[in-house]
Amino acid sequence: QGIRDTISWGKVERTPGVYDFAAANSGYVGHACAIGMPVLLTLTPRNKTYDGGETVYSSEGRKAFAAFAEAVAGRFPCITALEIGNEINGHALKGRMTAQMPQSYIAIVRAVHDAVKPKHPRIRLLSGSSLSVATGFFDRLFGAGLLPLVDGVVVHPYLSVPEQLPAQLARLRQAMTRHGAEKPVWASEFGYYYATPQAAPPHALKLVTLLSAAGVEEAHWYALRDEPYYPNMGLFK
Repeated sequence: QGIRDTISWGKVERTPGVYDFAAANSGYVGHACAIGMPVLLTLTPRNKTYDGGETVYSSEGRKAFAAFAEAVAGRFPCITALEIGNEINGHALKGRMTAQMPQSYIAIVRAVHDAVKPKHPRIRLLSGSSLSVATGFFDRLFGAGLLPLVDGVVVHPYLSVPEQLPAQLARLRQAMTRHGAEKPVWASEFGYYYATPQAAPPHALKLVTLLSAAGVEEAHWYALRDEPYYPNMGLFK
């Protein structure tokens, strides 16, 4: 019923404090809103205007990113949730903030929370996604104070063997419980890298069934359209 994608902060805010929402950088979200389609939006905290293009590490950079997130939330009423970073256990977080993990990432989420939630309480604020169900990585974020700031935890369960998923999600929830609060789990990407189009349907059926049975709140197939570097993953050619 909905889509999940992104808006580039750097393409919208090229001058500090000036937001240029245009058809080329965010028009699809406006179109989705016009037809009543809900949007899960991923926002990446990098912009060449702030902190040299690294993942923001200064208070000024975090404040600017949070202000951008609030501007996006205020402009597009069909946004249902904001995901703060994409596959943050990989190479998505860059620069000197990585030396201060996990506290530096928590500071980014807290800035967004404080800017967005008071004005837009209906929007779900989500953790950045992990590539795979990265319980060890999330356990450190939970211990640093992530859970009170978010409405959900996001994973990307790309599994060659879907039957492994229930145990992985159970361990993730156990980690949340150890840190005081179990939050909903979202899968903002799921699927696999298929050798042929015919391999996708049976694998997808298993994943959809297991995600549903495990109580995952929302899941988005990746990808909508086939891409040259990930063939046979798209719902459309």
